[in-house]
Formats: sequence, structure tokens, C-alpha cells
Amino acid sequence: MGVSHVVVVVAVFIFAAVVVSSQVEEFIDRLGSTFTAIYLGVFYFLFCMTATAYVKVTCTSPGRPQDLLEGGAAAPYMDMGRDAKGKQMRNCNRCKCNKPERCHHCSDCNACTLKMDHHCPWVNNCVG
Repeated sequence: MGVSHVVVVVAVFIFAAVVVSSQVEEFIDRLGSTFTAIYLGVFYFLFCMTATAYVKVTCTSPGRPQDLLEGGAAAPYMDMGRDAKGKQMRNCNRCKCNKPERCHHCSDCNACTLKMDHHCPWVNNCVG
């Protein structure tokens, strides 16, 4: 995870804490302390779930052909340059690796991605 992601998540969390804490006294006066506690609990729960999902999406690998070589059922076939069905695999011209079916090279990540759909600029990662 890049430093920019950490800075954004921390800044949003601090902003949310300041905004909500500045409004707490007004909420207590208008609605009562029980409703305020429930409201703040739900808000922070949803905020933490959103931040966790964002961090997980940005840090999780979309699947690379090199991941198959580290172990698994496809590892012997990848070394020989053949897929599990015995067909000859293509080679990537840019990163010089064996490409299984539905594997495409992402020019933004400069790596091949298994079952690549697109590169998402919002999470700065491939969607595979």
C-alpha cells in the first residue's frame, strides 16, 4: 500500500472525527444521549468497514502468472510452457512470462494479470 493511500485514509478519519465531535453536543441537546450514541456507533462502524474494504481492495493482488509458479496445481504446467489442458501457452512480449488463457498485460501496472477485466484508476489496481 502506498503512502498516499495511508495519508488519505488517516485524513478522512481525522476529518470525520472532528466533524462528528464538533456536533456531539448539539446532537445530545436535540435528540438525547441514547440516540447520539447509536448514531455515532453506526457512523463509525460504517466508516471503518468502508476504510477496511478500500485498503483491502488496493492491497490485494489481482492474480499474476507468477503466483501460479509459487505453488499449486498449475505449477508443473507453467514451467513446461503448457497449460493444464496440454496446450502451448503464449508468451508476453513485454514481461517475458508464460501467459495462461485470459491473461492480459496491463500497461498501467506493467505486469500480466490473470482473467483481467480492466485497470481501475480509483483503486490504482487491476480488476481480475
